[in-house]
Formats: sequence, structure tokens, C-alpha cells
Amino acid sequence: MITISSLIYYPIKACRGFEVESAHVERMGLKNDRRMMVTTPDGGFLTQREYPRLALVTPRLANETLELLAPNYDSIRLGIQKSGTPISVSVWKSKDVQAIDQGEDAAQWFSDWLGTAVRLVHVADGYKRLVNEEYAVNADDHTGF
Repeated sequence: MITISSLIYYPIKACRGFEVESAHVERMGLKNDRRMMVTTPDGGFLTQREYPRLALVTPRLANETLELLAPNYDSIRLGIQKSGTPISVSVWKSKDVQAIDQGEDAAQWFSDWLGTAVRLVHVADGYKRLVNEEYAVNADDHTGF
């Protein structure tokens, strides 16, 4: 029998995660887990190794709204965009992952917090980033960022 001692999900890849008592599991994994990430202006993903201040960002989700909080910093609320004109981003070995840019307000907030130009993106509705076949159960298994 498998026992789960802790369950944590991360709304934005590389930002703070949340321990939860339960979670809804979708085909892509936990609902809302790693569906967003911070990228360079040309679409490369950021990690906490390069930008440790990402670990201090607390994303809060409510319906289709995202609130970003950080210590001693003004918070911001944004509507989450899941569809629109996709852009190509990369995460690890996955290139040309289709994502939706979350706009200038989100980009400015993260850019000011990190001290460098960045963008916030959400995986595009309908896009399927296939799981490495070594770990996949089915050929069409897919995940977020």
C-alpha cells in the first residue's frame, strides 16, 4: 500500500509551493500544478538556482485570478490567460512548448522583483507536452511545465 505523507503543488514553476490535504488529479497531473512559469524574453525558463528570489514569490489562485505576493513588496492580481496567440518557450529538453504570455503587468512585476527582464507564461489550452517515454505509461501522457 502506498501512503502519501505530504502533497505539494506549485502553481508557478520555481516559485513557492503549497502543501494541501487533497488535490484533484487531471490527465496532466495535479490541477494547476506547474501550469505557469517565468521565462526570459526569448522563452527560456528560469530556475531557483539562477534566480533564488523566485522561491520567495507566493502565487495564490482563486477561480481564474492569480495573486502574486513577495516579502516587503506590493502584491498584484491578474486574470489568468489560457488561450490566445501562443508563443514558443522551452523547459529542460522540451523546445517549442506552446504558452500564453500573461501580459505586461505580470512581466513588469516579476522583472522588478528579479531585477532582470522576464515574462510570465501559462501553458496553452490544448497543448500537450509529452512525458518522456521512459516514464510514460501511455504514449500520449502529457504534463505542464
